[in-house]
Amino acid sequence: ELVTGDPERARRFYGQVFGWTFEDFEQESRNYVLIRAGDRPVGGILQHSPGSDAARSAQWIGMMSVSGVEQAATRAADAGATTIIPPGKLRGRGTVAVLNDPEGALFGIIHSEAGDPPDTFPPPDTWMWMELWAQDAARMSRFYRDVGGYQVEQPSSDARRDDRPEYHLVAAGYARAGIVELKREDLPSAWLPYVRVADLAKTIERVEAAGGTVLI
Repeated sequence: ELVTGDPERARRFYGQVFGWTFEDFEQESRNYVLIRAGDRPVGGILQHSPGSDAARSAQWIGMMSVSGVEQAATRAADAGATTIIPPGKLRGRGTVAVLNDPEGALFGIIHSEAGDPPDTFPPPDTWMWMELWAQDAARMSRFYRDVGGYQVEQPSSDARRDDRPEYHLVAAGYARAGIVELKREDLPSAWLPYVRVADLAKTIERVEAAGGTVLI
């Protein structure tokens, strides 16, 4: 879910970069925009009141599938998380809640009305991977293991990009997300979502043409 103070600007940007389309749903308290890649739902947009820097206040929140949102939220709170949005119904999506993990990284939990998508390799311009950049990767791997019921595995040393500790959250035989240690105290812990693209260089050109910035 993308939380932003300027949904229209977000629609223009992501439509131009990935070709995503958007469908509006009216909620009781706020409007919700469903994002599709082709006919496949891939996310949503929620509006919030922008702060002094609206562009930098926008943030993607990855959603963890759970069998019971209230129970998972309770487990998370018991392990040191803070509830930002308590469990509730979101039309077109299901039951959701949003939390800060013990290091302050935002994440969501969801029990989808439509059920989980099948385990297939994602087509271009859809989500492929989620990665938490954490101050204490081992501690956070235990936290998400307990909240989501994952197994925790470490990739081989050959598969790691450098000497930073790294863990994978595994369910039903598939790695669902990674947790990597930051080793930098000047950066906050945060989840980083990855979109699979057919051509990285051309995608970066579209990002810059649409007003985005390359950070790494």
